Amino acid sequence: FQRFLFDCLLLEGNDLTANPIILKGSLYKRNEQTTVPAPITQLVRIDTKNVVTCFHCKAARSKDNLTHVVDLIYPRTV
Repeated sequence: FQRFLFDCLLLEGNDLTANPIILKGSLYKRNEQTTVPAPITQLVRIDTKNVVTCFHCKAARSKDNLTHVVDLIYPRTV
């Protein structure tokens, strides 16, 4: 349900020109050239970095991502 709710809030907050600045003293400043992300993004964004490493040649490739939800998977106990 949380993932569904966040997706709906993100879609509603995609009007980058009309989004309010939620947190005072945040990185976002209102002017004509910058856009303010959706309110839900300002509140619960998680900046992540995905690193993919080749087992054969050990070459690594990384990509910065933004997410709002983290799935935790625990091993089953027997």
